[in-house]
Amino acid sequence: MDFKVTYMRPSAARLLRCGMEEAMTLTIQDMLTPESLELGMKAFREQWTLEKTNGFSAEREWSLEVQLRRRDGSTVWVEERGNFIRDADGRPSGLIGITRDISERKAAQRALEQSEEKYRALAEQSIQGILVAQGVPPRFVYCNKALADMAGYTVDEMVSMTTEQVSQIIHPDDRQDFFKRFVERAKGVPSDGRHKFRAIRKDGSVLWLESFSNLIEYQGNP
Repeated sequence: MDFKVTYMRPSAARLLRCGMEEAMTLTIQDMLTPESLELGMKAFREQWTLEKTNGFSAEREWSLEVQLRRRDGSTVWVEERGNFIRDADGRPSGLIGITRDISERKAAQRALEQSEEKYRALAEQSIQGILVAQGVPPRFVYCNKALADMAGYTVDEMVSMTTEQVSQIIHPDDRQDFFKRFVERAKGVPSDGRHKFRAIRKDGSVLWLESFSNLIEYQGNP
């Protein structure tokens, strides 16, 4: 395949910020950034290998996110869905792609990532212990150094704990009430989120803590 453009919808030409006449002269090298071109060719080779190995499949389709190079020098993020065009014998004779502008979604995603990066930096530098627990029974999915130091563990040890180890870190006399409160908070039961309890340090000593909890979404999960 020579990847020569034989048809393009006017909306795709507008996305590239050029006229139809110019659009029909463009190559994929003209339309994609170098990184996206490499990604696109890798996806094509994978699909071509599947075609040769597994044979014809009318449902074979792939999608990927790439950056288009507009004719004014700017770039735009798009989702590209690809499929083979086939001849009368079912053999691939070309490619068809459906392009969707996802620049707003990518911008929102980047803004969220920047917000999370700022929050993480604040959490890491805080002298107060910060912990994120998920699941029932819970596991620690995030712990800052301040809290790990209080408990006598490293951060890696805290976030590697099994649900049983998480249970054991709570004082036996406070354990039932602690996890009852945790389940209620996870279900959204109203509470001021303030709770005093005892924890067991790594060296076996007892640590009194006062926690302030809130229901949040972390890495896409509550």
